[in-house]
Amino acid sequence: MRKNAVGLALTFALVFIPWQSAWGQVSIGAHAAYMSEIGTGFTTETADGTMGVGGRIGVGVPVVGLKFLGTVNVFFPDCGVEDCDFYAGTLNMLYTIPVPMIIKPYFGAGVVVQKSGGATSLLGDLTDWGANLTAGFSLSSGGAFQPFFEVNYQLMTDFDDQLVLAAGLSISTW
Repeated sequence: MRKNAVGLALTFALVFIPWQSAWGQVSIGAHAAYMSEIGTGFTTETADGTMGVGGRIGVGVPVVGLKFLGTVNVFFPDCGVEDCDFYAGTLNMLYTIPVPMIIKPYFGAGVVVQKSGGATSLLGDLTDWGANLTAGFSLSSGGAFQPFFEVNYQLMTDFDDQLVLAAGLSISTW
């Protein structure tokens, strides 16, 4: 009986307690984004310098400085009277550099998927996969709200490679 109680306590300590800490590092946020160009599939005149909005959700791994971050962006290319759309989503693993300052720099990599469509898309609806390289920083004042700025370089197969800038606010949920 004593072995079962010790085993149950160890299982609880190894499984439940770290996840409680990880849930304390769950964050959600919103941001504005700027994409340098969309490239292949859109007419060049209408898609360079495209603004967008997005959302994000992240889960931190306690102690080691890792964070898994998913983002979704909707961009608004200037297509004149034509109907067009452009979406992007990323899934990244980030590492926060441990510095004892209010600025918390991070970097990482992941995957990106992009979708274009509408009348201005020369190739019709197109979905493309690629790699995403991220670097940025957040401002941590010890509260739940953390402003951030990041730079993403997206290496695509069908679309041109893109530089995406994002700035917004992340909120710790627990």
